[in-house]
Amino acid sequence: MYKSYKKEDWLKYLKLKEEEVPKGLIIFGAQVAPKRIKRWEKKLHNSKKPYWNLVCGSYKGTKVGMTIVYGGAAVSEPAHIFSILGVKLIIQTGYFGALQKDMRVGDFFIPKVMEREDGVSDLYLDRNIQADSSKAVNNLLVNECSKRNKKYYTGHGITFPQC
Repeated sequence: MYKSYKKEDWLKYLKLKEEEVPKGLIIFGAQVAPKRIKRWEKKLHNSKKPYWNLVCGSYKGTKVGMTIVYGGAAVSEPAHIFSILGVKLIIQTGYFGALQKDMRVGDFFIPKVMEREDGVSDLYLDRNIQADSSKAVNNLLVNECSKRNKKYYTGHGITFPQC
C-alpha cells in the first residue's frame, strides 16, 4: 500500500504543506518517544507535530524533522515517506550495541559501511550490495566530533532486526 502513495498523498496524510517539508530528517532509535518529542518541540521554531512521534520546525534557520522509532522495520517507514517528500538528508541516530570493550555510553559510531541483516532494507537495495554511507556527511560528523572533543569510532557496522 505505502509503495503506491505519492508525495501529495503523504502531504495530506501528515497534514503538511509543501513549504513545511523539512530539508533533513533525524530518526532517533529509542522506545521512549513522547518525552523526547516534547524536548524537540521546544527546541524547534514554529514547531508542528503532524504525527504522535514526529515534529517538524526550524532549527537555526533550517527546516528539520525529528522522529523516534525502534527497530529496522520501523526506521524504514519515515525514511521511505520523507524520501518521497523530497528530503535529501536523513540521519539515523540513537543507541547502539558495541562489542568493543573500549566503547562507552556517549561515544559516537560513524559507520562507513553497514551490513544489512535487519530484514527490511533488502526491499530497497539488492541483498548483495553493502550500504555505503555518504563520505561528505561522514567527514562532517568526524570533524564535528573532533572539534568538540567527542570520542568517536568509524568503520564497518551491522544492522539486526528488532528483537
